[in-house]
Amino acid sequence: MIIYKNYVIVKGAGEDNASNINAFDAALMKAKISEVNLVGVSSILPENCIELDAPPKLKIGEVVFCVLARLDGKKGEKISAGIACVHGERNGKKYGLVMEAHNNVDKEDLEQDLKERIKSMLKLRDFKVYSTKIVVESIPEVKDNFGSAIVALVYR
Repeated sequence: MIIYKNYVIVKGAGEDNASNINAFDAALMKAKISEVNLVGVSSILPENCIELDAPPKLKIGEVVFCVLARLDGKKGEKISAGIACVHGERNGKKYGLVMEAHNNVDKEDLEQDLKERIKSMLKLRDFKVYSTKIVVESIPEVKDNFGSAIVALVYR
């Protein structure tokens, strides 16, 4: 069983004329997670899992578990991706919830969308909130042929 004690939230946006995957790679490079193998997981932070102040040192080729919000777009589009992270308590257990979102909207609209999604998630769980953090990456208008915006909660 793997249970992580730490995480970090990183973000990046990239554009490229060749393809979506090249724009995604540029976004990963800006987020400093381009040289690892990402494995997507769902949205529960383990008990007492805390955010690191600085990005972790990752080894080339390392398998890294993360919650990933990603949106690819084409020239002229507005793209945003984001993550909301909530720490709190339920039934005497201190843990966290993570909600990801992406859409063709500006940063402020995606932040509002994440707030609504978290609100619904909390209501389902009767979760007592201690803190909330929202991180969004946006490209107001993709200039090259392709763009990609990402936010990742990376476990360590």
